[in-house]
Amino acid sequence: HRALDDARATVEVLHAALEALAPLGVTHLEDLATATDPIPARRRAKSLLADPLPTCPGVYQFCSAAGQVLYVGSASSLKRRVRSYFTAAEKRRKVAQMLDTTVEVRHIATPTLIEARVRELRLIAELDPPVNRRSRSPGKQPWLRLAPGPQPRLALTTVLPTSEAAGAVGPFASRRSAQEALRAAESVLRLGRWDGAHRRVRPDDAPATADQAAACLSGHIDLVAAPLLERISALAADQRYEEAGAWTHRLRALLHGVLRAERARPLLACPHLIAARRRQGGGWELIAVRWGMLAGSMATPPGADPRPGVEALRASARIVERPERVGQGASVEETLLLADWALDEGARLVEVEGDPQCLAWPLGSAARHRKVLDAEP
Repeated sequence: HRALDDARATVEVLHAALEALAPLGVTHLEDLATATDPIPARRRAKSLLADPLPTCPGVYQFCSAAGQVLYVGSASSLKRRVRSYFTAAEKRRKVAQMLDTTVEVRHIATPTLIEARVRELRLIAELDPPVNRRSRSPGKQPWLRLAPGPQPRLALTTVLPTSEAAGAVGPFASRRSAQEALRAAESVLRLGRWDGAHRRVRPDDAPATADQAAACLSGHIDLVAAPLLERISALAADQRYEEAGAWTHRLRALLHGVLRAERARPLLACPHLIAARRRQGGGWELIAVRWGMLAGSMATPPGADPRPGVEALRASARIVERPERVGQGASVEETLLLADWALDEGARLVEVEGDPQCLAWPLGSAARHRKVLDAEP
């Protein structure tokens, strides 16, 4: 062919270009896409740290020369994800500094990605890596509950007995958002001395409002949301937009707390659950959850009967005793992560022990108020 010489010359030029880029850490096809990115040569050369890693799901840890774990992450492919840190331009200053001081990448291979995500949460809570920003204090997040006593009242707590989880809201991301939610609920339920309109509450109203508060916190959020939405509409109609915005912000904080509680409660109350999802390449991913904690996971081969896998997972899953307080065994973040995996569309519940009603979704769910939840803060 008359173009054969041109084709051979192109191959030689390509080989020469790849040879020139190799010392910079460009050793794989995917590296070519970022070969011209402004990445320091020293950092790009560290992409070799990813070579020993497997391509399976797992957790990776960037470590300094002193052995300190600087950062913990999870990925569906350990090799590909770790390599990408060193072969793509990094705009986050703290992460860029971390990459420059990393001398070792440790890893834990897992059978499923969801187990890798859970292990990531646990390691961040255990090791407190300086570069990780989320999930570092999972046990300090406040809950909103009805405090017992002769004078019932709404109160915030960071220690919630498991037996009270069905009647509490949260946890909230911050104490400030919890206080906003408390004010929203208190303005309607009137368990304090004022109801949001500066009207005092009569003592003989306390039992009725306490029952309303208990119902609200256990799933009937419309008892608070509906009056607040009417108040917000009235304020907006009077062109009192700042006040309407303030009450919208408080209602949104309350709804977010209720939504998190609704997600966590089913798994917190379930002693044993096995759920399954189809794998993209065939087969199934299986997880066992006990009292809101991941007790084990596994993947079945494509085309294989998954039932022996279910039996094996049930037998090998970690034994978990019911914790005395929420967050004692597993963080709420772990429980919420598992709820998103096991209770959303696409998942199949294979085994459930305990009262099946614990998996029921309240009719007055906070998810009904999606317009308020999705509004800009």
